[in-house]
Amino acid sequence: MKGRLMVLLAVVALMGCVGTSGVGRVGPVGRVGPVAERQRLVCPYCQADGLKSCVYPRLSYGPLVYVSPGYYDEDGQWIPNTAPNPNYSETEYSCSQGHVFRVRE
Repeated sequence: MKGRLMVLLAVVALMGCVGTSGVGRVGPVGRVGPVAERQRLVCPYCQADGLKSCVYPRLSYGPLVYVSPGYYDEDGQWIPNTAPNPNYSETEYSCSQGHVFRVRE
């Protein structure tokens, strides 16, 4: 039931913005910019080809790894963790021209 609802919502959303150019073109992971900085999101393939399209989020994923903020040494001093945080979020988008791309944040 949930899958059918998602398909129905996708069809309704596409009714207002449909295209056929570049169907099946799938791109590698690319960085468009952090969500806080991004005022708008355009398909990088359509932008390169001079096309306009609507962009739809498909799914988001990323690792969920616990990273300790630090530890207390033998003398009771706090030692912060300086290792880089491996956690990130990656969202896959599709556009009305058929392109698929990912944004890593």
